[in-house]
Amino acid sequence: MNDIPKKPEKPKIEASSETQSPATEEGAPELPPVPDHIEPSIHTQIHKLDIDPAYKEKALERVINIIKGNKFDIEKVKLANFEGEIIQFPATTTLKITTKQSHKKMPGRIRGPTAVENQQGLKVALAKEYAKMESDPDLIRQITDAAISREDKCFAQQNLVIQLPFWKKDFVWFEGCESCRATGKTKCQRCGGKGVDACGRCSGTGTCACSQCRGAQMIQGPQGGKVQCPTCHGRGRMGCVLCSQTGRVNCPICRTKGFTQCPVCKGHGWSSNIEIVEIEARADFTYPKEELPDKIVALIEEYGAKIDGHAKITIVHLPDDPESLKEREEKKTEEQKRKDQLESKTFMVEINYEVLLPHGHVEYDIGGESYYAFMFGYKGEVVHSSPFLEEIIRNGIRKLDDALDGRGDIAENLRMAAEYRTLRDVILCAARLPLVKAIAVIKERNSIGIKDETINDLVLKADKAIKKITNKPRVYGMLAGSAAAAGLFALYFLGPLHALVEQKAKNPALTGLADFACLGVGIYLTVLFMQKFAAGAVRKAMTGIIKPENARKMTPKLGSKGLLAFVVVAALFLGIIETSRHTGANTPLWYKSVIAKIVK
Repeated sequence: MNDIPKKPEKPKIEASSETQSPATEEGAPELPPVPDHIEPSIHTQIHKLDIDPAYKEKALERVINIIKGNKFDIEKVKLANFEGEIIQFPATTTLKITTKQSHKKMPGRIRGPTAVENQQGLKVALAKEYAKMESDPDLIRQITDAAISREDKCFAQQNLVIQLPFWKKDFVWFEGCESCRATGKTKCQRCGGKGVDACGRCSGTGTCACSQCRGAQMIQGPQGGKVQCPTCHGRGRMGCVLCSQTGRVNCPICRTKGFTQCPVCKGHGWSSNIEIVEIEARADFTYPKEELPDKIVALIEEYGAKIDGHAKITIVHLPDDPESLKEREEKKTEEQKRKDQLESKTFMVEINYEVLLPHGHVEYDIGGESYYAFMFGYKGEVVHSSPFLEEIIRNGIRKLDDALDGRGDIAENLRMAAEYRTLRDVILCAARLPLVKAIAVIKERNSIGIKDETINDLVLKADKAIKKITNKPRVYGMLAGSAAAAGLFALYFLGPLHALVEQKAKNPALTGLADFACLGVGIYLTVLFMQKFAAGAVRKAMTGIIKPENARKMTPKLGSKGLLAFVVVAALFLGIIETSRHTGANTPLWYKSVIAKIVK
C-alpha cells in the first residue's frame, strides 16, 4: 500500500518512559523495529515489514498447545502460510472540558468568592473564565497529565468522564431579602407588631376568678352554712395580678419591640447566592476506522483500552505549545476577546497517539486439511480460527454423547471420551465446578479451534452424564444420612439430653438455639453421606482419567437431591419433636407456642 502524504510535522514534546506502552510479554517474540524513515503522521500508514521467524513460530506454537493431548500427531501440524504486516495509524482522544455548577443560598453578605452583580453578571464572568482556560498552558498541562497518568492513558476510552479537582471557582452575588424587604426585621407574629399581648391568665379582661371561692362568691362557714367570701367580698372575681388589671402583658417573643429578626436572612437584610463552578473532561476517542482492516477495527472495539496489551502505543505530542498559546492570545483584538468571553465555546484538549499493531493471516496444515486463523498483537494472539479442534476430538464427543444417552457403560464411555485432553478438562470441570464457571474455564483454556456454542454443549452433556453416574449413590447417601439424622434427633429430643440442655441453659432462647443447632448437624450428616456415596461412584468412573490422589479430592455436586435432602431432614426434625409431645418427653417451648397459635 502506498503511503499517504504526510502533513508538516507539529512541534512535539517527547514522551517520557511513563507515556510509552510496550505491550510485550516476557519471552514473546519482538517484531523488528519500525525503520527510521517512518515518521509519526496524522494519516494512516500501513507498512509491510518482514515478520521475525520467531513470531511466525508463535502462531504455530499456539495451535500445537491447543491440540496437544488430543490423540493427534503434532508432527502433522504445520504452518502452511503466513501473511503479516505492521499497521501504523494515529488515534486521538479529545477531552471536551465542561463546567458543572452547584448553587447554595446563605444569609448575609459572604466574603471570599468572586463578586458579580447578578445572574447575568455570573454568565459573563463564567465566559471570561472559560475563555482563559484555552490560553492557560499550565491548566492545559494539568488536564493532559490527569488523562495520561491514568493506567489506560485515556486510550480507547469513549465517553469517559475525568474529574478535574484542581480547578474550582466560587462566585457570589447579593440580593435584598424579599421576606423583610432588606430591613432584616419582620412583624412579630405573636403580637401582630403591637409589642404587647393579651394576658394569658385573665384572657385580656384584667380580672380572674377568685382564688379562694373559685368564682362561687360563697365559702363554707364555721357552722356548716354558707358565708360570703372574704377575699373577693362576694364578687367572685378579683383583679389579675399578672397584668396589673390591664389585660395586657409584654410580648415574650419581641419583648415590646413589635418586630423580630427575619428568619430568612437572619437579620442581615441581604442574602448571598453562591455559585460553585468546577470542571470535568469527557473523552471522545477517534481513529481512522474507514482506513483500517475490518478485523482490526472489530478487535479495537472489542478490547477497548485492553488493546494496549497487544499494541505499541506512544503519545507523539501533547497539546499546543505554551509559548504559541500565549502568542496567539496576545494577537487577539479586544473585540475578539469580548466575543470569546460572551460566547460559550467548547474548550477541548487533544491527546494524540501513534499506534503500531502487528497482524497477519495464518493458514495451518493440520493432518492434510487447511484451517485459517487471524493473528494480531505483539503477544501473538490467535483469533477467528476455523474449528479444527472440533474435528480432532469428534470421536471423543461421540463417546460423551453415548454416556449421556445411556448407550453402554456410562463410566466406560466417559473414560474413552477423557482420552482427549480437551474433553478430560470438560468432564473434570463439570464434576467440580458450577456450570457457568466450568464453561468459563474451558473457554479460557481452549480459546481457539472450537466454537463457544460447542463448549457450552459439551459442559452441559458432561454434567448430565456425571449426574447419571451419581444419581443412585446420592439417593442411597440421602437415605443413610437421613437415618443417622433421625437417630440423632431421637436421642436429643426423646431422651434426657434436651431436658438437661434446658436445665443448664435457663434461657428459652439459648435452648431454641441448641435445638436448631441439632437440626444443622443432622443436615450436615446427610450431606456428608451423600457426598461420600457420590464421590465413591465418581472415583470409580474417573479411574484412568485422573490420578487416584486427585480423584479423592473431588467433591461431587449434589444438585436437586441436596434440596430434597434438606426437606427430608427438616421433616424428620419436626416429626421427632411432635413425637416427643405425644410421648411425654421434654418438648421444646418454642414448638409448644407454635402449636398453641395454630390450634387457636
